Amino acid sequence: MRYLFGPSLAYSLSSKVSIGATLYYLYEKNKISSTQFVEGKSGSFSHTSNQDRRLTMRFTPIFGIQYMPTSRWSIGMSLRRYFTTAGHRGSSGIVSNSSSLDLSGTTNFLNTNRMGSQIQNNLILVNPSETYRIPELTEIRMGVANFSSKYFMFSYDAIYTGGYKLSANRNRMELTKPYLILTDSEDQRIKVCIEKLL
Repeated sequence: MRYLFGPSLAYSLSSKVSIGATLYYLYEKNKISSTQFVEGKSGSFSHTSNQDRRLTMRFTPIFGIQYMPTSRWSIGMSLRRYFTTAGHRGSSGIVSNSSSLDLSGTTNFLNTNRMGSQIQNNLILVNPSETYRIPELTEIRMGVANFSSKYFMFSYDAIYTGGYKLSANRNRMELTKPYLILTDSEDQRIKVCIEKLL
């Protein structure tokens, strides 16, 4: 589900120059579900089920200017920027197989935009959080149009899209008795014996 709406305003500075602005508001809600069942020749099987939900809200201001040196030529430029304001992210899933007679062969995970957790092979993992943000890009658009006649028009457009960078905490904790293992975003591991600390 996706809604995009907002007001626009334009003003003519002269007979040749006009400016305009638009403020879009985006409400986007997505849900992705997947289930997989695989059976081997020996009769063994594995089952995977995942659900991913995301809600993102953002504003997109757009500013533009148009210049018409003659009645047949038009030159325009616009600038837009995406700003994420709020949202939520949640994913969950389970992976199981028939090769294990107990729950040690089952993996359960639950992640949100605040934190993530996972139980795998009788281990408790604290995973990094998920993000609800979508790329916050900057776009510059330029265009030239020629109105040759009332039946024919020629136009040329160029679009520049800036890069996007997002920093996130990818640290992870793993609890496996009697150790607590900390793994940072560069895969550096610290192993601490909990029993000695107690």
